[in-house]
Amino acid sequence: MTTVALVALTVVVALLAVLVVGLLRSHAAILRQLHEITGGEAHTHDHDHDHDLAPAPPVEVGPGDPHPVNPAPGVAPPREAAGAHDIVGMTPDGSAATVGLAGRDHPTLVAFLTSGCGTCLEFWGAIADPAERTLVGADTRIVIATKGPERESVTDVARLAPPGITTVMSTEAWEAHEVPVAPYFILVDGRGHVAGEGAATTWEQLTGLLGRAVADTTEANARNARRAAGRRAAAVGGWSTREADTDQALLDAGIMPGDPSLYDPMPVAEPPGDDR
Repeated sequence: MTTVALVALTVVVALLAVLVVGLLRSHAAILRQLHEITGGEAHTHDHDHDHDLAPAPPVEVGPGDPHPVNPAPGVAPPREAAGAHDIVGMTPDGSAATVGLAGRDHPTLVAFLTSGCGTCLEFWGAIADPAERTLVGADTRIVIATKGPERESVTDVARLAPPGITTVMSTEAWEAHEVPVAPYFILVDGRGHVAGEGAATTWEQLTGLLGRAVADTTEANARNARRAAGRRAAAVGGWSTREADTDQALLDAGIMPGDPSLYDPMPVAEPPGDDR
């Protein structure tokens, strides 16, 4: 009886092996067909290299040569820099608020924070400290933007909001600036252009990013000013050169300064005719 059971088990295992081999061949054929149809764009997922666990790509801040910074795993890179949008929403005490970012004589640092983010707590505290605020620039205005009251606790935001610092609750501001994560920071120049943006995990890291962004912006502005001055000088120099060439050509032709041929003769009025 034991021999019969063993033989039966062997037959079953053999049948299962044949079935598994057939399924594997069918799967391989399907993958080959998909590869041919999609032109090689079909890829299998490698769980050993899960994208969610990979370090975030470097964050570029400011124009010109980028300064790569790896803030923390999972932090998304900034969007492509463009013009900033006014912050429109409400203050923690319920008042309507609109913060303009263009047409000012100083830059504005917009800090996108939340009330429940552990990393954000360091920035709430640093912004509340006047000594720490000077590290971002004496003439830099700081504006805190949280999400709207439908997404944030008004009580918590009111408790964290530093005195003397404009705090606006506005989900629209997060969406308009495509903020990927909190804490996130955007430095806007007086013209309303984004001079630098990115994520930071410590106040020290943020001040370093801001310093490089301001330096890059200053250098870019100086470079543009030098180019504009060079174009103006070239235009003036070109006119002077043409004038000198004309004078020399006249001298070579024997026409001296004050020569009557240089001036159009005055028209001589004819006497009126005699109608008689």
